[in-house]
Amino acid sequence: MAAISPDYEWIVIDGPPRVNKIARSAIVASDFVVVPIQPSPFDIWAAEDVVSILNECEPIKPDLLIRFLINRSVSNTILSGEIKDALADYPHIQHFSTTIHNRQEYAKAARRGLTALETSPQGPAAAEIRAWAVEIVTVLDHAHETTKESPNVAAR
Repeated sequence: MAAISPDYEWIVIDGPPRVNKIARSAIVASDFVVVPIQPSPFDIWAAEDVVSILNECEPIKPDLLIRFLINRSVSNTILSGEIKDALADYPHIQHFSTTIHNRQEYAKAARRGLTALETSPQGPAAAEIRAWAVEIVTVLDHAHETTKESPNVAAR
């Protein structure tokens, strides 16, 4: 597949919250798809649609990396405890170890046009984002090492 832009190592496409043609196009243009999922029945049901599209794309994107990200989790709630069980219905898709919690710092930062890393760099919200970033890099590094070692997979 041709590079979208040789000037950048990473390009982030923030897709629409609904499954539609734009979402499908974003998936096909991607090497790594993060599916944010809130601990709610609605998001769990919506995940079925996303997973269906991901499965449709699998023949043309067999090396597509996919991870669920548990987002806006509220600690010590039943739904937050059940979300990982619900994701077990998709055994072929892993989820990040990091959970992004529903913290006021994210809203306060957005209101100022900033991120939690900027408004409270030592706070728990920033720590979650840094932990998630480490996981992303780890997944990508592992995939890069695997493609370099495998003669049957084209290097990216």
